Amino acid sequence: MLLLVVAGMQFILDPGGLASRFVPFWSVRELLTWTVEGTDGGYLRRASLHAAVAVVLLGALTVLARSRTLRRRPHLRMSAV
Repeated sequence: MLLLVVAGMQFILDPGGLASRFVPFWSVRELLTWTVEGTDGGYLRRASLHAAVAVVLLGALTVLARSRTLRRRPHLRMSAV
């Protein structure tokens, strides 16, 4: 559901606006602009940097969320020996 919301925001936001740079798919837009329109290498650099930052941040957020839920195991109780 979250992916659907993020993808919808990507389509609603103004592509040239500042807010569109904070959604994960902005790097794909920059890469396609560089590919289709044949612009300078700045588009490729920005796309690569944005994609790397998005992967690292979203990956860290996933690891944090998963490690927190995996540590909670209410069905296992420590018994006093």
